[in-house]
Amino acid sequence: MVGKAILEFKRATVVVPEPYEFGLEEAGLRLEAGDLALVSEERGRGETPLADVAQGLIAPVSGEVIFQGKDWRERSPGSAAAARGRIGRVFRRGGWVSNLNVDENITLPLRHHTGMPPEEIRRSAEETGKKFGLSPLPEERPALCSRSALKRAAWVRAFLGEPALIILEEPLRDAYSEMLHLLMKGIGEAILRGAAVLWISGGFPDFAGHRLAPLKRYRLKGPRLEPAEND
Repeated sequence: MVGKAILEFKRATVVVPEPYEFGLEEAGLRLEAGDLALVSEERGRGETPLADVAQGLIAPVSGEVIFQGKDWRERSPGSAAAARGRIGRVFRRGGWVSNLNVDENITLPLRHHTGMPPEEIRRSAEETGKKFGLSPLPEERPALCSRSALKRAAWVRAFLGEPALIILEEPLRDAYSEMLHLLMKGIGEAILRGAAVLWISGGFPDFAGHRLAPLKRYRLKGPRLEPAEND
């Protein structure tokens, strides 16, 4: 029996948007509660706009991108902002606001997109930080923080607030190998509570020894998103 989708691409076509080198061509993807989808990008072909499209930041010229039952283009600005409050993301290039401290960056999405009290957001951020071995939360500017600490901070920001959808772009870049189990545990907990996870990277990560299922595998070949279930 097919469940209700958290995120669905229905033949979504996206023209080449800056700063990306290619768009998407009739992309199809469906994530339900508890799904973990891995998308492998072709190395040397540039970066994909897939995460921005999933988050409703880039609209397709044809087809649909649906988050929690509603096409992004049908949402009002207020509704879209509230919906993005239910999405966590590790950004490929960090996505840090340079004139805010790292702890302020971590809590910014929930402070901006939700009505949660600031003290509750801070308390939740500190608890999430402990799960990823980041306690206390860094209170310096991103430029003064080590790469490994920034990567863990990115994980904290993405998982904070129990989002329905978690988008991970190159989540292991700048992470030490011994940190992998922390991320895997976070993903496992998110899946158990019914979140969907979209992992985008150059190649499929090695999940040996980690029980994460079900897995959906895709390959991006230029603008074409193709199933890779048997790879």
